[in-house]
Amino acid sequence: DQKSQLDADLTSAKAKQKLAEKALANAGKNPSPDLAKDLEAILKDIALLNRQATDAALRIGLTDSLVSSIDTFGAAIRVVPDGARRSAIATAALHEFLHKPQPANGTTEQISHILLVKAQPGQAQQLIDDRPFWFKDTFSTMVDVSVTYVLIEAPSSHLVASGTLTGTAKARGKIGDEPTTQIGMI
Repeated sequence: DQKSQLDADLTSAKAKQKLAEKALANAGKNPSPDLAKDLEAILKDIALLNRQATDAALRIGLTDSLVSSIDTFGAAIRVVPDGARRSAIATAALHEFLHKPQPANGTTEQISHILLVKAQPGQAQQLIDDRPFWFKDTFSTMVDVSVTYVLIEAPSSHLVASGTLTGTAKARGKIGDEPTTQIGMI
């Protein structure tokens, strides 16, 4: 804000400088001493405003650089290398992000719900009835997989829903024929 104000003041001072130089040029050979003093004061103001604007720009640059360095460091400590596990500080940072307080300005930047979905190892079973050479062999296959879920309201840590769903698929028939299939959910 200070930099913007200084830039606006500098623009105004430069406009005053042009007007003073024009008035001095229009005065001809006998300019008023007040015109010269006014122009000198305006030039001093412009020099001062230039220094202040440069200082403000330098402070802004340093601040931006610092914020960028902090963001880079924050991202670097949260990165999980390939084949590694998340560090304790990364877990704590993620937990803090989920439970940060509601902003005072009324915006809703906070995460409202967390859904955890985890698949359990599935299994498959197959049975083949090896018949004599002149009969077709029969087969029966059953596959199942389970998925556990938990839905949590983040601000209050209230459990909204949870459970385990198991999906199954069955196929049976004779080798060489179209099998009959059945898909279900338990």
